[in-house]
Amino acid sequence: MALKSIVETVDELSGLPEGVKDHYVESDGKWYLSIEGQTQREVELGAKVSEFRDTNVSLMKEKTDLSDKLHEVSSRYNGVDVNVYNEMLEDKKRLTKKDARVVTNEDLTSQIQAAVQASVEPIQAQLDESRKRETSAQAELDKATFRTLVSKTALDAGVRTEAIDDVLNRAVSAGFELHNGSLAVLSDGAVKFSTSRPDQPYTIDEWVQGLQRSGGEHLFKPSISTGHQDSAGPEPRLDSGNLVDPSGRQFARNLENIAKGKVKVTRTANTNPLG
Repeated sequence: MALKSIVETVDELSGLPEGVKDHYVESDGKWYLSIEGQTQREVELGAKVSEFRDTNVSLMKEKTDLSDKLHEVSSRYNGVDVNVYNEMLEDKKRLTKKDARVVTNEDLTSQIQAAVQASVEPIQAQLDESRKRETSAQAELDKATFRTLVSKTALDAGVRTEAIDDVLNRAVSAGFELHNGSLAVLSDGAVKFSTSRPDQPYTIDEWVQGLQRSGGEHLFKPSISTGHQDSAGPEPRLDSGNLVDPSGRQFARNLENIAKGKVKVTRTANTNPLG
């Protein structure tokens, strides 16, 4: 049977087979199917990035072909042959008719320039249009790549799906932009470095983690604490959030994410940290 990604009521959850219930996690009064791998949204964003990348490659090839044609036409009419000019002077001397029209060097130069311009203008127009389309396609590709990188980092850190657009806007306001295929904050063309790790650039991962400590807690899924252990089990392992008064065993199970700053430990007064 097909599994629902969201179960909204206790009765609906109770109607599921015992082995299936264990794959749902409660959040905001609903139960969400726990899955591994990319979400549908990430798959769609990845497909969009691939589409823009293919378009960009096609436009680059078109630009190269047009540039080669322009160079060929310009080279063909570059300068006037001296031998041809001398022959024209001899022809002038042999003209005997009264109203014969003599083609001067200036006339020939003007004719050649007109021919070159007539040949080059259509190709130049195509090249300009190709550059415009290339610029537009690159801008769309960069926009899609930026959204993919921010969204993946936010989702991995526990941001609620419906809050992704808010996080994207905050990332733009924070100064993040696409730089050499990754996200960075630039100041006068230089990459901003981390204050906690001065030898490394300030990353989008560090910024997202900082949101939990700077007024952005509402953007994240509710954290699991000792007050919610009936539904999470006696020793929960958190991806992110706040762990309140953990036992020694609970602390050990979450040590990796605590060290990464993804999980914050809070202790109340008169609590034995070893549990």
